[in-house]
Amino acid sequence: MNSGNTVTKWEYCELFEVSSKNGHSIYVNSFMPKQQTYVHRPNCPSWQIEFVVSELGEKGWEMCGCLQDGEGIRRYYFKRPMQ
Repeated sequence: MNSGNTVTKWEYCELFEVSSKNGHSIYVNSFMPKQQTYVHRPNCPSWQIEFVVSELGEKGWEMCGCLQDGEGIRRYYFKRPMQ
């Protein structure tokens, strides 16, 4: 919450990376206010994720969680105040 009893409204996105025997892919999807894909990097080197996370930070996104599902998919969750 902000001072003055106003509630911060958040926009969320998910970065997920898929690793398989066929390669490594990175995707970033936003959830609100409408769903859209920001980044799609198929068959890229695994170190590319560092650049994608940096790009998100430059655009005001803050990491707020991550998980790995055991199927070679890692998910990172980000939020930023809605404008």
